[in-house]
Amino acid sequence: MDYADYDGHMHPVRVLPGTPLQEWFAESLGGEEGDEMMVNSYHHQGVRRLAERFVPMAFAPDGLVEGFYDPDAYNLGEGKFIMGLQFHPERINSPWLKLSEDREAAARALMGKMSAAQLSSLAAFYRAMGNICSDVLDAKLQPQSPNFRE
Repeated sequence: MDYADYDGHMHPVRVLPGTPLQEWFAESLGGEEGDEMMVNSYHHQGVRRLAERFVPMAFAPDGLVEGFYDPDAYNLGEGKFIMGLQFHPERINSPWLKLSEDREAAARALMGKMSAAQLSSLAAFYRAMGNICSDVLDAKLQPQSPNFRE
């Protein structure tokens, strides 16, 4: 997978109004009913039918579900949510994508419920991932030595 060109494979999704996904990306979508956004597309499988407890948030043009959530388990104030996305909004490099403050509030609420040990482990994980990403990116940007393999 070419992470430097993660947005090289994109397709539109129709975001349903009144859903958390529409709320999170309201600034990017413009708040209109039936808004579309472009998402990265690296998955090789999809969701055609949801279990009864889940509600769709977005659909691909072919009808596959691109986002869903459980409204009974969704409470940002308590840091609770169950959802699924078939794309990675955190990896979308497009400059037009702006996150609303709700996403940050949800992350802070969830992390506020974590213990110090859990937060420390989470921070260590992301530091390690950042270091690995930097190493791989440096290797890609420098002339390759005979010992380097992708």
